[in-house]
Amino acid sequence: MTSAKQSSSGRDGKIKPKKRRCFWQPSADADKRARPEHRPLGGLEALLEEEEDAEDSSLTADAVLAFSQVADLAAEAAENLEDLWAALEAAGDSVSVDTVATALRRLPELLGAAAAATAGGDEASITAHLEKGLSIAAPPVPSQRSRETQVSSNAGCADASASSSSEAFVWVHERVEAELDRAAHGTSQAPSLEWLAVVASFYGSLRPGPPLPRHVLEDCADFAFKKLESQDVVSNADLVLASKVAVGAALSGSLGRHKLYIKVSLLVAARLQKRKAISNDASKQALPWETVHDVSLALALLRPWDSKIEKAATKFRAALASTQLSTPLPAVEDIRLGAESIAGKRFGETKENQDAFFCQFSACGAIANIVVVDGHGKQGGALAGTGRDQLAQALLSMQGGPGSAQELADSIIASDASLLIHETVAAELSGASGLALRVDGVQKSAFERSISVAHVGDCRAVLGRMCVESNAGQASWTAVRLTEDHRPGEATEVARLVAAGGCIRKATGPPGVDPALLGPPRLWHRQQGHVPGLAMSRGLGDTMGKACGLSPQAAAMQMKLTPEDTVLIVGSDGIFDVLSDAEVLQCCRHFAASGEACKAAAAVVAAARRGWESKGPCDKPYIDDCTCVVLFL
Repeated sequence: MTSAKQSSSGRDGKIKPKKRRCFWQPSADADKRARPEHRPLGGLEALLEEEEDAEDSSLTADAVLAFSQVADLAAEAAENLEDLWAALEAAGDSVSVDTVATALRRLPELLGAAAAATAGGDEASITAHLEKGLSIAAPPVPSQRSRETQVSSNAGCADASASSSSEAFVWVHERVEAELDRAAHGTSQAPSLEWLAVVASFYGSLRPGPPLPRHVLEDCADFAFKKLESQDVVSNADLVLASKVAVGAALSGSLGRHKLYIKVSLLVAARLQKRKAISNDASKQALPWETVHDVSLALALLRPWDSKIEKAATKFRAALASTQLSTPLPAVEDIRLGAESIAGKRFGETKENQDAFFCQFSACGAIANIVVVDGHGKQGGALAGTGRDQLAQALLSMQGGPGSAQELADSIIASDASLLIHETVAAELSGASGLALRVDGVQKSAFERSISVAHVGDCRAVLGRMCVESNAGQASWTAVRLTEDHRPGEATEVARLVAAGGCIRKATGPPGVDPALLGPPRLWHRQQGHVPGLAMSRGLGDTMGKACGLSPQAAAMQMKLTPEDTVLIVGSDGIFDVLSDAEVLQCCRHFAASGEACKAAAAVVAAARRGWESKGPCDKPYIDDCTCVVLFL
């Protein structure tokens, strides 16, 4: 590596050297660190040898460029780790920085897929793997060569690590270092924001090492900050990328202070303040909520804040709050919509009810709005209540129409962004599942009704469909599940969680205990394996969970209701952990004729509590909080 790079100016205008905390620093006159030799494909190697003494080297340069482009396409199309390494190895030293970025962008996805494949790949195999007490995680990604590889580095990547993805990554890492070194010394152009975002995202989520190459993240943040500073007007596209650099640096846990955090916080805050003032057409060009969430997560990970970051975070928090409706609209009471929520018990004592719900008709009575939030952790009750209020306000301010489901999904991301940096609710190790639902056309013809729903976690919505057979005149009921629980052990989630730096396994029990008795698979931080231990893969809050793959991205859907759709049931996992969809519907169908929703919800909660009592010890069974909302259509 080169000597310490120039990064910041002192008061006298002189450049101060940047400290390297993770790597050896050679003297100022030392040569660049020796890079490993990589053998290009035979065709290019022969061509280069033939053109070595030629006066016109344009053909050689064209060939190198062509080979680099082929490598980039091959890396993009790689279906597994072996394909990715083969593409890089084939290109050798002709590989471009764009190809390196492609490799880093694809690598988490491929590592996640490889980890899932190791566990069997399909739902049944993954479940069996986890039930044995085994874990699913990406292997450690090294940031330096092993001693054996250093001794034999002259053999090149082809011999030293052809079968080792870890050693192959070290070569990619060295190329990243070399590019940042050249840019810092002015021998090449500064990397693009897109390239910096890819690099920072990878190093922040998978955290190569030890030692963690902190300087790579610091360099990325430095260059991103300078690019923003050099622009009079920062475009949304550049702000999106710079925010990804910021959250990548924060996720690493190694760069707690940097001017980039303040810069992106203030820029995003300014965009949020303008959001409500623009027209609906212009709002389509507004900053994505995912970017707002990136900044919020970065700030949450940086706590406790110093005075400068706290000042920027306060402005960001206020701007975020300004986008939310604060005055609820008048509601219409109706027997067809009702709810029941009862606190659970622990060791025979009633505990805090950490469920929160909201249900009401609009003033015109044609729209039904439902929210259920199930909290956990020390601050779970407060977080669930705050999240409930935010989602209810979002529902009441919705325009409706074809994009309702996406509006609900955006409201969940916005709510999570607010919760992560909330002034009074600590979300570091507390979070919640959440579901928001809207039914349009309640008083209209059965053919004009529609439903929109978005959720994260394990709150569930079930539709009860009643069909009357014309011949027999009897009604048959069918339960239609509208949402699927987001669990860490689900095959669709495993690869994503591993790619984000998560580890999936059951809780650790005493020696000799059957893993089957240790509860469901949970999400853990790959490097800090004792937290957070979440039984869901998507949710609100949980800053530590967000650092290892917990996602606020909601599953959203919108559909037309049929004349047979009779009842809608929404509940927390306290209901559906002990009752099947069909059993919940069975409790409600008896009230279909009268339309008494409150009684139906109470019947569901009572059945769920009986289910919990039958699961535990007879004297002091554990009973989860139980919440149910029922709407007769």
